[in-house]
Amino acid sequence: MKNLFFITIILLLSCSCSNTNNMNNPFLNEIPEEGTIKAYPIKEGRFDLNENEYVTMQILPNKEADNSSHILRIDNHTEKVLHYGKEFSLEYLNGNNWESIPLDMLWENILLGLLPGEITEGQIGLVQLVEKYNNGKKGRYKWTKDFSLWVDFPFGDVVAAFYLSPEFEIK
Repeated sequence: MKNLFFITIILLLSCSCSNTNNMNNPFLNEIPEEGTIKAYPIKEGRFDLNENEYVTMQILPNKEADNSSHILRIDNHTEKVLHYGKEFSLEYLNGNNWESIPLDMLWENILLGLLPGEITEGQIGLVQLVEKYNNGKKGRYKWTKDFSLWVDFPFGDVVAAFYLSPEFEIK
């Protein structure tokens, strides 16, 4: 009975399991103009399901935007359906500790999906986020999202639930 309730909730969340390469910017609603600081990608987030299947999330330069925005790329290199929402968290490395940065944002409650082998990209404004929510403080940051992998969605089981956190630096 619990599984039926859970499945019903998920179906009501407007699941989108289609190729979303041209998604309508699910990470930020608008990208303000660039300030005096710049963002530089450092490290991708990666989850290994097994030795042959993995999921990655990368922050890539947006060559068309001259460092005013970046591309967040999610790759599903598994044989499972990958699910996630629009929400994310931002953290700042203060000494040796990651500190969460409070984000005053409203999230659209929607379940996005990537089929096996799919890739999606969305534009993000890292510099603008740091300027707005951390006073433009220079240093190392990470962008974190939660994910789940499903077998036979929507009636199957969750195989894995995990977070990915690509890192970037503001200089």
